Amino acid sequence: MLSILDSTTILLYQHSSVSAINLLLYSSTLARLADGSEALLSIHLATIVWDNIEKVVPILALGYKPLLGTALMGGYHLEIDFEENGLVSLEKIPPSIS
Repeated sequence: MLSILDSTTILLYQHSSVSAINLLLYSSTLARLADGSEALLSIHLATIVWDNIEKVVPILALGYKPLLGTALMGGYHLEIDFEENGLVSLEKIPPSIS
């Protein structure tokens, strides 16, 4: 059972999005959701380009809004205005000069 998601890059997408891009089923897993209920989730694999690097990542198909795997944002600064039409900014953190 998948009860927590660690720093591994995992993307969450709606079933309709997974179907629209024809991702093949890789596996499935039983997951405990935030409300304590359990759901059988399908797992798909996709190649993404992040920071000009191709990565193969698992995609969990959910019936909810898609979420970006936060492990992908390591080394970035994220700023979000949580309001209707709020701004979102994601910027690469420049290397420290020692």
